[in-house]
Amino acid sequence: MDISSVICQQQTGIIIFLAALGVITLGNLLTMRRLISARLYKEPRVSVMVPARNEERNIERCVRSLLNQSYNNYELLVLNDDSQDRTGEILARLAEEDERLRVLEGTFLPEGWGGKNWACWRLATEAKGEYFLFTDADTWHHPDMLHDVVAAAHFNKADLLSGFPKQEMETPAEKLVLPVLGFAFSVLSPFFLSSSLALAWLVPAVGQFLLFHRDAYTAIGGHAAVRNSLVEDIALGRRIIKMRYRLVFAPISDRVYCRMYRTNQEVLNGLSRTLLPVFNFNLPLYLFAWGWMLYVFWQPLVVLGLFLSGIELSFSSGVYAFLSILVSLILWVVPTIVHRFLWYTPLFYPLVILLSFLTASRSAYLHLTRRSTVWKGRRVEHNPKQVLKEQ
Repeated sequence: MDISSVICQQQTGIIIFLAALGVITLGNLLTMRRLISARLYKEPRVSVMVPARNEERNIERCVRSLLNQSYNNYELLVLNDDSQDRTGEILARLAEEDERLRVLEGTFLPEGWGGKNWACWRLATEAKGEYFLFTDADTWHHPDMLHDVVAAAHFNKADLLSGFPKQEMETPAEKLVLPVLGFAFSVLSPFFLSSSLALAWLVPAVGQFLLFHRDAYTAIGGHAAVRNSLVEDIALGRRIIKMRYRLVFAPISDRVYCRMYRTNQEVLNGLSRTLLPVFNFNLPLYLFAWGWMLYVFWQPLVVLGLFLSGIELSFSSGVYAFLSILVSLILWVVPTIVHRFLWYTPLFYPLVILLSFLTASRSAYLHLTRRSTVWKGRRVEHNPKQVLKEQ
């Protein structure tokens, strides 16, 4: 068997895989619950909760956007988690300006707890609402956000509603790495099967925006049940699915906005902290998944490059490679539209995949060697024994 035949067989496999991703993408799009502006006969009480640590750059914009909601029946609780910057000072000033804002002060971090998990749990113990909305301090919100997501949760009978906010990206690492997250939500994972088949490993939950019905949050044990998880959003979503509650993933990119990271180093540290834990520290699966991603999206580029450079390959090899690249571009257009990425993101998908692969490799290295990084002023130990425990 000559090299052209081998390449054609490989290309056939890649095209079949990409076609399967197309089916997954279509399924996700058809079952994604749109936000609706339908009027609620009665507005249920909502507790909006924001954990904040060293967020002086973001907290005022976040809080003011949450105080400026068209929804009426809600409370806003923000926990200042032992911030070392001006976060506490800013929150105190905002609380004086608007009595609807209630500020809690963080206490010591108990052993065995992650910082954000402890902050969210403390907020939940103070909340009075029928719905619990946990959102990050680096987000900001459209005035109709709360009304639209509560209406969507109500009419879709969601026990947990989540979504991927529009990511504001300025640095090269933000623009060339973060889109892989939206690609994963829209294309790589058949989330439309998660609730119906109770597949707990398929969880479209994003910690930047988690809207729980209080009863479901209490039943799954809340943040206390995932106290040591580095990816508490995934862990909570898995508990929702395992206990047969309803999880809804909604397109919220025109209602919720986020600047997750501000420097290239923050992107690297933030994703290195969480990528392997998302796979529950299953290293063989992790390495296979990222290796396969690199192969699927780069092999056709290499083959087409060799074909166009005059290397003796069959015409079919060049055609199959071109078709694979074309389908890949189309697949990347979907998350670009749904999550409102920069319009040219699909053109740079090979670089997005390559840089994401390198970041994933760093994540595995840090966890396997038990190195630590600093996150939000706290040292995070990358320990593979710190698995997602689901009770």
